[in-house]
Amino acid sequence: MNDLKGILRLTTAMFLFVGLLGIWIGGCQTQEQKVEKLISKLQHKNPKIRQTAVVALTRTGKDAVPALIQALQDKGRGVRASAAGALGSEKMP
Repeated sequence: MNDLKGILRLTTAMFLFVGLLGIWIGGCQTQEQKVEKLISKLQHKNPKIRQTAVVALTRTGKDAVPALIQALQDKGRGVRASAAGALGSEKMP
């Protein structure tokens, strides 16, 4: 009976380890991957999501400048305003 409990504990620990490893690997993105994901959000139909993507792109640095320039043409006024503010910001890395 003790051997069965040991095997069960080992199996449980192994599944937890593999699951946590998968979560960790899935969360590891390069800066370029993060920027590409945010740029794809600029095509979303919801203007709030596009505006949030613009704000997030502001924090990614110079790689985002072309996408922010493109966002100046967005049909949503808030998106355009956020893009203009981001491009004119001194805080942009």
